[in-house]
Amino acid sequence: MGPAPEGADAPEPSAGVAAEVPEGAEAAVEAPAAPTEGDAAVEASPPPPEPSPAPTSVTTEASAASTAGTAPAEEPPAAPAAAVQAPAAPEESRGGAGVSAHNTRITTIGGPEVSNDGWRMDFHGFVSAPLRFGMGRRADPQVGQARTTFHAPIIPDDQYLGWQHTAHAKRSWAELYLGYGNDVAKAVVALQAWNFSDVSYGNPNAQLGVGQAFVSITPKLRRSPVQLRVKIGGHDNRYGMAGKHDQGAYETYIFGRTRYLGESIGVDIPFRDFRFTVDHGFGGTPLDPNIFNSARFTLTAHHHVGMAWKDKVDLGLHHIVAFAQSEAHDESLDPDLPDGNVQIFGPDLRLDFGRGGYWYLGYSYANLKTARVVGPSVEVLHSFGGGYYDLGLIGNYFDYRRDAEGYLIRDSEGTGSIQTIMFQTNHSLHEIIAGEDGFWGEGWDVKLALYGMMNFVNSDVDATNGVRKMKFGADLMAEVLPYMGIGAKFDQVMPNNQVRQQTWSVLSPRLEFRTDWIAHETITIQYSRYIYAERDCGAVADPLQCVQPPSASIQGEGYGALGSAEDSYRGAPLAPPDENVFAIMASIYW
Repeated sequence: MGPAPEGADAPEPSAGVAAEVPEGAEAAVEAPAAPTEGDAAVEASPPPPEPSPAPTSVTTEASAASTAGTAPAEEPPAAPAAAVQAPAAPEESRGGAGVSAHNTRITTIGGPEVSNDGWRMDFHGFVSAPLRFGMGRRADPQVGQARTTFHAPIIPDDQYLGWQHTAHAKRSWAELYLGYGNDVAKAVVALQAWNFSDVSYGNPNAQLGVGQAFVSITPKLRRSPVQLRVKIGGHDNRYGMAGKHDQGAYETYIFGRTRYLGESIGVDIPFRDFRFTVDHGFGGTPLDPNIFNSARFTLTAHHHVGMAWKDKVDLGLHHIVAFAQSEAHDESLDPDLPDGNVQIFGPDLRLDFGRGGYWYLGYSYANLKTARVVGPSVEVLHSFGGGYYDLGLIGNYFDYRRDAEGYLIRDSEGTGSIQTIMFQTNHSLHEIIAGEDGFWGEGWDVKLALYGMMNFVNSDVDATNGVRKMKFGADLMAEVLPYMGIGAKFDQVMPNNQVRQQTWSVLSPRLEFRTDWIAHETITIQYSRYIYAERDCGAVADPLQCVQPPSASIQGEGYGALGSAEDSYRGAPLAPPDENVFAIMASIYW
């Protein structure tokens, strides 16, 4: 079975995270060889840049969830939900009267906190450095070859910008946020990278360099508790994350992470125990000039309203539209593509009941109209825009067939819709016993997270029209000693309800080590067991009747990646996907 094209574009902090839970990852990659000749509408999608792990944003003091209701905080991306197990910070006024550190936010924006004691430098960051390897077996070992093999993991959830992503085997990621300013104005520059070149190989596309650079203004209004927020430059905003302090278990957004050069304006209006928030933004994303990328210059506008009550209820309504209507470019392979747009809207609700646990529920409706030209100005539902290589919504939800070289055949014109329901709930046994104000994480605990996502696809391609995608899981963690915890995570992934052979699951027991009950660092030793309904695609006549690689495989080692002698690069090992994967991971945020 052939791989999908590679790819993902550059810097992209994924999900807002609270001080306790940084996370990180994103990626870029070089475009692969040209597709076969033929009608642009049916040609195989070319290899795009290759994405890495999902990026995130660290909220240095307050918990920040991109749902609705409260003002966004300006802080750096951080590690995914599981990166750090830390409790919420105690209440602390911030950003205007009535703002509590517990308040969730309509969005979380990358960048460090600004101190209120005058102009100064700030430095924040996050590092995740995992060793990951899979174990396989040679069917017919030759002289000098062992039967057991070890290699980079060949797994279906390895692509962050792929629907099957589960965050069981995270890739490397590092980000540094440098800020200069005061409590009113500041500038922030973000340096980001994955695939550390000195201990791996030199991949210039993985060294993202300056991923974001922007100026933010938070003027103080006399005699008014109203807080105004203005941000201009290259930045992001995040909406629809399921986690309490981060992106959530699946590290994605059901409304979108806007990523552009432009402006964002927000107003927070406190009234007694309520906080009303209005957010607006507008910006543009330049095109990636690779001829295999159909996406063009894209403009994005977004609008959000939210209402929060104390620290308990946070309700938001969201609307994002990304559209492209640029001329065809010189040497375009598909110059006659029509203008297109992607519109996403819907509500989400966040509840935090202390003993009753944390709950998130969101619904989004994504409507696509000839969206192959829509670029990665919005990251939504594990996808970059509409037709950004095969990493967009079209590649992840509409197209499905592959050519002889393993690339997706572009059957879809990019017209259809995706309805999504996402939920997550988190519970703490110690908090249930001691109460919300009686436990701040300094002691033993047993934590349980339950989560899931379901997508209903309406497509212009018969084979994917009416498809239902669903994945769900649980994460149990027992923190038994100040320096050690024992946990296990399970996920069931069903990419296509009409093709049961594509279903698979993964169970990952782990040990976590740290220096205290509450710490910035985590060291994890993990084993993952993958279980497939049909693992070996070589054993079936129809290449769709087995576990599928992501729509765009990670070049050189990702499941489904093919090599090219003409372009002088190798593909993934010639073996079925791994059943056994091991990892030793270290992460820290500051």
